[in-house]
Amino acid sequence: MKFFSAILLLAFPISGCNSCLSKLYGVHEKQTPINVTFEHNLSSSLLNRYIDSLNQNEKRYGANCIPTQISIDKNDKVFCFSVSPCECYLLSINENKVIIQAVYIPHVNSEAWLTKREQVNDTVLHRVELRFRNEILNKL
Repeated sequence: MKFFSAILLLAFPISGCNSCLSKLYGVHEKQTPINVTFEHNLSSSLLNRYIDSLNQNEKRYGANCIPTQISIDKNDKVFCFSVSPCECYLLSINENKVIIQAVYIPHVNSEAWLTKREQVNDTVLHRVELRFRNEILNKL
């Protein structure tokens, strides 16, 4: 019994997060945040008001397609497209840039927000970037 306890006790440090055996599982690989960044020269208050006004238009925009919640900071905004494809973006708006931190795309994952680049293929991410730039930023 002591031998079994000793083996069990040694197994945890050997297979822990920073050990050499942790690479076998693949769950501890570093993941990259989505963070699609757009530079701009607008005031952040103007951009915030613009996004708020668009979110009021529920036919084209608005949170009609979010089944899950996401926690946001006070400087963050959730922006949604209600028209096809229905999708939402978690935005961080700073003085000189807007960052898409997470996306909710039901046809990719209807259960949760996507927060890591590894969860979204490059084609979808590029489409998200173009959609936000063309339908939001370029119309300001």
